[in-house]
Amino acid sequence: MNLPEFLTRDADGEIRLTGHRIGLYTVARLRQEGRSAKQLAEELPSIPGALLDQVLAFYATNQAEVDAYVAAYRADLERLASAVPGPGVSKMRQQMERLRQADARHTADPDWSTLSVAEKLHRLESEPSREPG
Repeated sequence: MNLPEFLTRDADGEIRLTGHRIGLYTVARLRQEGRSAKQLAEELPSIPGALLDQVLAFYATNQAEVDAYVAAYRADLERLASAVPGPGVSKMRQQMERLRQADARHTADPDWSTLSVAEKLHRLESEPSREPG
């Protein structure tokens, strides 16, 4: 797909509105969901109206290609969402649960709430295990 100057393809293949973090995927997906140009302008207030008009005109002119791009992007999102998390994610989830439980145990301790996450984790590592049994 040939992109006009108001659309930029990132190194990872994502097409964004030039100078913005919002991607063509977002605009096209919202349009596919039935949003009007006015609704898009309200939902994406950081996008100047003239730019949004250009993107919508590009979409209308290149709908088949943009729809294929959106479908491929959506498939990538679904694939990533269904991927099994790695060991780092599992460890992070365990630490977050330990922090949640520790915060609940220390609700009456005003000093606990002033600690950084790193300090809380350090203190939790020093505590004896609270494993059942």
